[in-house]
Amino acid sequence: MNFEVNLTDLLSRRLHEVINAGAMEIRNVDNGDEPFLYASGWRGPGYVMIKGLVSHMSLFKSMVQMLAIKVANNAPGIQFVAGNVTGGVIPGWLLSNYLSFILNRDIPFVWIRETRAAGKNKYPIFTVDKGLLEEAVVNFCINFDDIEKIDFVAGASPGGMVLGHRIAEELSLITQRTIPFVYVRDVRKKGGHKEIITGHKNNSHISKGKFGLPVGQVCNFLDSTKYVAESLLSEGYSSFNPEEVVKSIPFYLITTKIETPLEESNIVKPGDYGIVTEELVNFAGSTCNSALALRDLGFNVNNAATLLYYGNPKAFETLVANKIEMTPLFTLSDLLFVAEEYQTHPLESISKYKEFLKDPIKWNKGRGYEQVKEGGTL
Repeated sequence: MNFEVNLTDLLSRRLHEVINAGAMEIRNVDNGDEPFLYASGWRGPGYVMIKGLVSHMSLFKSMVQMLAIKVANNAPGIQFVAGNVTGGVIPGWLLSNYLSFILNRDIPFVWIRETRAAGKNKYPIFTVDKGLLEEAVVNFCINFDDIEKIDFVAGASPGGMVLGHRIAEELSLITQRTIPFVYVRDVRKKGGHKEIITGHKNNSHISKGKFGLPVGQVCNFLDSTKYVAESLLSEGYSSFNPEEVVKSIPFYLITTKIETPLEESNIVKPGDYGIVTEELVNFAGSTCNSALALRDLGFNVNNAATLLYYGNPKAFETLVANKIEMTPLFTLSDLLFVAEEYQTHPLESISKYKEFLKDPIKWNKGRGYEQVKEGGTL
C-alpha cells in the first residue's frame, strides 16, 4: 500500500502558521538570557511549543493528518498507537483515528505516562474505549444546559484529555463556532514555559474572563473536574460548575472504564504492532523508554512518530541503539528554514539555534551546563 501525496508545499504553509501562532521562541543565551531546560535535562537556546498548538485545532489536526499519511506509508502494519503523556496524548489519539480511516481498520489508542524516568520496570499505561467515549460525548452534548456559553474546553491531564478534546470537537460542530481545547497539568511544568495550562496562549478565542468547560480525569471525575475549574479560575478565566458538568455524563459511563489500565483491558494484546507518538522529540529518551516498556510487555514496537523532530545526533544514536525507526512530520531544520525564508526571527538567533543543533551536548558543555537528572519538561 502506497499513498502518493506530495506534502511539501502544504507543509511549508503549515510551518509558517506554526511560527505565526507563536510556537517558536529563541533566546539570546550568549547575551545573558536564561536557556530553556529540556526534558532530557540538557539546556538549549530555543523551544518550540508544539503542544501549545493543541488549541489551534484546525492547524493541529491538519498536521496530524499529514503525519498519518507518512506513518501509513512507513509502517502500514500498525495495530495500535501509544501516546506519551502529556504532549503526545492528543496527537496520538488523532493519529489512531486518521490511521483507522486510511488503513480501513480500527487502530486502538493507549497513553503512557512517567516515561521521562529511564530504567523503570513498568509505566502506567491506559487504553481508551472509543465506543464508550463517544457515548459520553453524545450524552454531555444532549444534557448540558449552557452549551452556548462555552468558550473553550479544558481537560485534565492525562485522563481527561481525550474526552475533553472530543467534547470540544463536537461542540464546535453543534454550535458552528470555534471552541478550542486546552489541557490542565496536575503539576506545573519544571522547564519550557513552566505552564500549568497548556494551549491557552496565543489563541484569539481564549482570553481572560472567557468561560472554560472543566473536564476531569475519568478515573476520578468529580474531584479532578473541580481541580480543573480551580486552575482556570486561578489563571483569570471563568469556569462552569463542576457538579453540573459531572451530571451531564451518566455515572455508568465513567465507572465502566472509558479509560482502563492496560492489564485490565483486552483492547490491545501482546504481540500487537504498535507505534509510540509524541508531539516533539529532542533527545528521544522518553520515546525509547515507552517502546522498551511496551516490548517488555510483549508488544512489537519498533516505530515512533512525532510532529517535530529536532534531529540532533544524540537522538539518532539513541534511536538506532534501540532499533526504533522515527517518522517525523518535520524537523527543526525545516522549521528554521521557513523562519529564515519569512524572516520571522532575527537571522543571528536562527543561526545560533542551528549551531546548537549540530551538537547540543557540546553546546551545553561549552557553556558550563551539566545535565539535570530529573529533566525539565513533561
